[in-house]
Amino acid sequence: MTQFRRMCEKLVIEIIAVESPQANGRVELNHGTHQDRLIKKMRRKRIGAHEAANMYLPREYVSEHNERLRSPAVEGEEYR
Repeated sequence: MTQFRRMCEKLVIEIIAVESPQANGRVELNHGTHQDRLIKKMRRKRIGAHEAANMYLPREYVSEHNERLRSPAVEGEEYR
């Protein structure tokens, strides 16, 4: 069991495995986006403590990120 999986079990987070290369690519793109943008934004806002980051993420970052990157679903395309 990986450290990530142990952490998810402890936090009661369900891991949903991807079943296609396309879905895996979307997941990897999303993780890369967060790793790149989130750290830069936190540095600009001078966020350096866990408590400050935990306040910033739900209040500002997540909604801004979702608004910027969302797009309507393609009709007829199935996702799992």
